[in-house]
Amino acid sequence: MEVAKRPRSASSLGWLAIRKGTKSLVASLSSRTDMKEALLVLSDDDGADCVARGFRTAEEGESWVSSVSTCVVVNADGPGHPSTSPFSSQEETDPFSLPVALLPPATTSSTRLSGSTNFGKLASAILCSGRHAFITGGAGVGKTTLLRLLRATHKADGGDPASFAVVAPSGVAALSAGGVTCHSFLGLTPKDVRHTHNPDAEAQRLVDAGVLKGPAAARILGLSVICIDEVSMVSGTFFSLMMSIISLVRQKAGACMPQVLTIGDFYQLPPVRPRHFPYTTVVDWAFKSDAWAKLFDNQCIELTITHRQTDTSFANMLQQLRCGVISKELRAVLQQKVAESKARGDKASEATLICARKEDAHEHNSTRLAELGRQHGGVREYRSLDRFYLHGDAGKRAGLRAMDSDLHVPACLRLALYSRASYCGGGQTMADVGIVNGSSGIVVKFDEKSGMPVVRFALPGGDTANILLEPTAFDIPSVAGGTLASREQLPVHLSWAITVHRCQSVSLDEVTLDLGRAFCHGMVYVALSRVRSLNGLRVLSFDADRIIVEDTVHTFYAGLKRR
Repeated sequence: MEVAKRPRSASSLGWLAIRKGTKSLVASLSSRTDMKEALLVLSDDDGADCVARGFRTAEEGESWVSSVSTCVVVNADGPGHPSTSPFSSQEETDPFSLPVALLPPATTSSTRLSGSTNFGKLASAILCSGRHAFITGGAGVGKTTLLRLLRATHKADGGDPASFAVVAPSGVAALSAGGVTCHSFLGLTPKDVRHTHNPDAEAQRLVDAGVLKGPAAARILGLSVICIDEVSMVSGTFFSLMMSIISLVRQKAGACMPQVLTIGDFYQLPPVRPRHFPYTTVVDWAFKSDAWAKLFDNQCIELTITHRQTDTSFANMLQQLRCGVISKELRAVLQQKVAESKARGDKASEATLICARKEDAHEHNSTRLAELGRQHGGVREYRSLDRFYLHGDAGKRAGLRAMDSDLHVPACLRLALYSRASYCGGGQTMADVGIVNGSSGIVVKFDEKSGMPVVRFALPGGDTANILLEPTAFDIPSVAGGTLASREQLPVHLSWAITVHRCQSVSLDEVTLDLGRAFCHGMVYVALSRVRSLNGLRVLSFDADRIIVEDTVHTFYAGLKRR
């Protein structure tokens, strides 16, 4: 291996992109962006791994690659860039040197990240760049797969696993992504957070009042990367608050912001606004917040290849539906599915029923429960203990409305042996054993002493755990501060049927859809795109007029620049 040396300005970064395998690339470049592009261009063998590493001197780089039989060395020395690398110093850095022509211009299509089909290379390039990134694409294009590869690449490159955090707005999404909810990561509950449009002031209040505890601050300080999955369901208000909290905690310790990655599709479900907050018809999208513009500007990385559906025709139908267009082919398919379901009576199917509204899911679950009760010794009832903190009948009515709309636990929970139930509680203790909001299980027995149900939950990795349920307190925060009402109940709900909001990020082989009462942006598309093939799809009802897409989202995507 021949290495030529020449002086280099101290302002150059000195980062090197390395690829192990049949070929190694060492690039002493002027910016992380150049390094990322070099890695994508020259690492063309899918069988090898891509990593990134920095060296203070050329000698350190030579020593590291000395055991590699083949080495391609590239110099991309050019106009100096301000140094932001932890490996930069005031000493002169001797670069490796070969003709810069080995690197094509940055604008060539081969260096683009959007539409990439090699997620290993894409994950390495995103992390190596150190840039904040919004990663988007339709349902089933591999966003969750890329997220897992990002975490694995971070660990393979020597990063502390705890320094790569994955958070999501709901327990179901967090379970799918292998992370925790946004509130859990920050050590907050919904009642801790005030509804405000001044995120910096609210972050300061949470820190000063001690609401943000030491363990949460330690997690924030330990971050290298934070990845927010299903970002379409995170409100702009809460997204700004998260960024303000992270920025404030790290500024106090003299640290800069970690790399922020957001993953999601704004053509899917919008943020859910608690009904006891001030009413508004304006959707509080995360991309409309000031924090979003500061982090991502108008750039994104868009995945375009569908992996969930192997039927190209079905995938094309879904791509059109995503933007609010129902093709003649899809309309005909859905009408045929509705006719077939009516003939068969698919409400008795074992496939998960996805409904638009809670009351429809409740009706189906009640019917299935009654069948089990007749077969296995009846149905047991568990009544909640409700408390109201506003005086008068009006305060009680407001509390009841809020609990019935915002909580998944009913005032009267009815269970039979072998009922299908999902966990809907909180608490770090259950998360520590792999049970989070949305984890599914089966009632396997009732405790002889307490009469409480024992639920066998499915855990990540294929294991199970039998959990004796105990009553848990669920608080409803008041918009004016404090608590509006609270409900003490067993932390599960029946789940033969679930709502569309509970199924986002889930892939299913068989599903029954009840779409006739869809009511919000993206709902029909999200429900229909859960199923892997048309063979596993059953449809009870469908109304083409229920396909709704926000013009704001169209405008947002039209203005994006794909990296």
